Amino acid sequence: MTLLATYYVPGLHVEDRSIKVPLDWTGHEPGHGFEGDAINLFYRVVTAPEHVHDDLPLLVFLQGGPGGCGPRPLSPDSDGWIAEAVRHFRVVLPDQRGTGRSSRVDTHVMRAMDGAEGAAFLKHFLADSIIRDFEHLRRTEFRGARWTTLGQSYGGFLTLTYLSLFPQGVVASFTTGGIPHVPA
Repeated sequence: MTLLATYYVPGLHVEDRSIKVPLDWTGHEPGHGFEGDAINLFYRVVTAPEHVHDDLPLLVFLQGGPGGCGPRPLSPDSDGWIAEAVRHFRVVLPDQRGTGRSSRVDTHVMRAMDGAEGAAFLKHFLADSIIRDFEHLRRTEFRGARWTTLGQSYGGFLTLTYLSLFPQGVVASFTTGGIPHVPA
């Protein structure tokens, strides 16, 4: 894990972090070492300042999209649910592979490939790979602690994929059709 930054915003303690994950999960198991091409998976860990040193359970937010990056909370009220979540959890806000501050898929990347290469490359950015990234994160950076998932929109589909592939890693799951960016 690479710790990129630690900072406070009003009412929140935030750590920006990054880990390497395989571009292609074929032949690799989350939580173990791997060889071959790697990409960066960016994630934030958000807590209430009074709980920074507490051993809180984990809540991972599975963003909508597809192609959405995790929220960028500026305060507990910037996303209404975060204020309540940080009272009870250490909140993990990952950017799905290909989005946000994770290794991105954009026009510059895609222009360097022909059609067949681009199609083969994009197959590494489907739900099963996203969930393997998150399971690798859980096993390596959070010592295998089981977590609660909160899936928003496409994140609900990711939640079902998670439960299909790695049910042992999940304590509980919540899904929603959308969480508006308004105070709770």
